[in-house]
Amino acid sequence: MTEYRKLTLWEHLGYGSASFGDSISYTFIGSYLLVYLTTVIGMKPVLAGIITGAGSVWNALINPVIGYFADRVQSRFGRRRFLLLLSAFPLAASVSLLFIKIVFSLAGTFFYYAFWTVLFWTSYTSFLVPYLALGAEYTEDYDDRTKLRLISSQFNTIGSMLALAFPPTIRKALMHSGASETAGWAGTACLIAAMGFISLLITFTTSRKFDRSRGCCDSLLAFPKGRESFSFRNLFREYISIAGLKPMRLLLSASLFFLIAYEIYMANLIYFFTYNIGFSFGWVTLYLSLRGVFGTLLLPVSAYFTHRFDKKYTLILAYIAGGIGMVVLYISGFTEAWERVFYMFLISLSTCVYWQLIPSMYYDISDYDCLKTGKNRQAAIVSFQGLLESAALGIGSFLLGFILQIAGFRGSFAVQTETANLWIGILATVGPLCFTAVGIGMLWIYPIDRKTHRKILEEIWRKNRGRRENAED
Repeated sequence: MTEYRKLTLWEHLGYGSASFGDSISYTFIGSYLLVYLTTVIGMKPVLAGIITGAGSVWNALINPVIGYFADRVQSRFGRRRFLLLLSAFPLAASVSLLFIKIVFSLAGTFFYYAFWTVLFWTSYTSFLVPYLALGAEYTEDYDDRTKLRLISSQFNTIGSMLALAFPPTIRKALMHSGASETAGWAGTACLIAAMGFISLLITFTTSRKFDRSRGCCDSLLAFPKGRESFSFRNLFREYISIAGLKPMRLLLSASLFFLIAYEIYMANLIYFFTYNIGFSFGWVTLYLSLRGVFGTLLLPVSAYFTHRFDKKYTLILAYIAGGIGMVVLYISGFTEAWERVFYMFLISLSTCVYWQLIPSMYYDISDYDCLKTGKNRQAAIVSFQGLLESAALGIGSFLLGFILQIAGFRGSFAVQTETANLWIGILATVGPLCFTAVGIGMLWIYPIDRKTHRKILEEIWRKNRGRRENAED
């Protein structure tokens, strides 16, 4: 069986750079857009929830199209890097323009922010799908893929930490220098957009030799790829075929429920620390930054448990431990400072480990797909994941906005009602656990581990050898 060359540290870092741009844009929009629309623009929570939820649903709809196209595009920049470069510009523009205060009529304001939200998710998907697929082409080695995604997740954690913690600080600094609150938000968004744009260009520049004209499955099996014109009928058949893979169905189901819980936790953090705990912006910034710190500390722990017990069991253990901790905190309350710090550790445990390990599990499915179908569909597979992710995030965002609306939350109030604070507290702790419990069940029966993946590659190698021998005869 073929032994694969291990990637160098610089190759890992070059690929991981774009994960910073992914995370800083995604987390900034996911954590602050709903807050901005309800508190600065003055939009009703249910309308703001519709905007953020509809944007995510749109993202789910275009994911299959982007994935289908990304497996077939040909350009002088390669298959994956072309879309990465093309999407970098509108991604930065939409992040900036979503945080500029434009007030028309009620309908005009709604449609303005809805438009830029849709553009954000379109450009974000056009970047993320080929970027994730590119990782599968860096190496077919099971452990090196895991390392590639672990290092990428460190960039992801740093981007998430900056997106959560820096906006209040930057906005406050701009306001102290004489800027208005709206100008503070706009300046913060432009800085976030610029950092994300630069990180995408770094990966575009350093990944040239890995963006193959043909994919990993082609290099292993030498199956003819052929050309086919785009049609929704072909796209539908493609995704029905992928959904027919048992490992794909199970991992998508787990992702769906994990990500609903993720969005509720992350989008609710600002509300929880501001209204339930009563923190100022400075304290909110400090506590939000702890997620990045804990995410960094969890990285070697994830690597150790993954090497010892494999990826899926590491994820299951993280979610069970995080869930038990949330129940304990909900019962005991948040009366002590250490409990709030521990809460942020549990948030990290329940969110960071997911992003550290799940993407490489989809890479493993692309090899399983290669063995079963003989097709090279890395982008389609990761876009299928993205489709469910987008739908889950839309559901989570809408549920949060809907529940807050029913509970009587008012963005213009400095102090919320007892009912609103009660539900903010529930959604910050035990509420999302019903979703993580279902996700754990799906992940438990997911069949691909290190040993299984090695057997998949061995079978691919044997088929490849047999085809070559037949060709020689």
